[in-house]
Amino acid sequence: MDDAYLHELLTGLARAHRVPGAQLVVRSAGRWAGAVTGTTAVDGGGPVERDSAFPVSSLTKPFTAALVLMLAADGDLDLDEPVTDQLPEAGLESKATLRQLLSHTGGLAANLPEEDGHPDDLARWVAKSARRLTPVAEPGAAFSYSNVGYVLAGRLVERTTGMSWARAMEVMLLRPLGLPPGSAPGGGRPPVPGHLVRRSDGLVVP
Repeated sequence: MDDAYLHELLTGLARAHRVPGAQLVVRSAGRWAGAVTGTTAVDGGGPVERDSAFPVSSLTKPFTAALVLMLAADGDLDLDEPVTDQLPEAGLESKATLRQLLSHTGGLAANLPEEDGHPDDLARWVAKSARRLTPVAEPGAAFSYSNVGYVLAGRLVERTTGMSWARAMEVMLLRPLGLPPGSAPGGGRPPVPGHLVRRSDGLVVP
């Protein structure tokens, strides 16, 4: 496997799935190969480069879970205590545990209410909005993918460490793993804009 092969593969996949631009890196048998293709935006933008910063979006969840497990291993968080006891300002009626939040079995809604916007300030969002959450299932009764659950887990990281979630991510996890500080959300160069292909009409939209 080499760069030329990966470039051909990635370009074909991007064209087939209507992805404006992409990066791919593969490590096999101790060797690295990489490729880039396309542009950084739906409407053109610049060419994707090897150091273009793509947002990892929900792939932050495993990193958040790792932070929580580190804190639990140190005895700073309890995976099986109701989150409402560890985060009283949330005012949750749910008795979901941190373990259930991390495994998407806490019975919480999938997404944040649209009117709340993106929770850049987790403390403010939790104090203002968490108590308005309506459970979709009893804790432990069903799997329900939940961004909300990870917002609460992120706030618990902040409350426990005294750092912002992004700072705790950088200091406790990314730096020890040898990842650059810009890997932390909100750091480094501006990320490539996101897009989606709507199933209903096939349009590619920001």
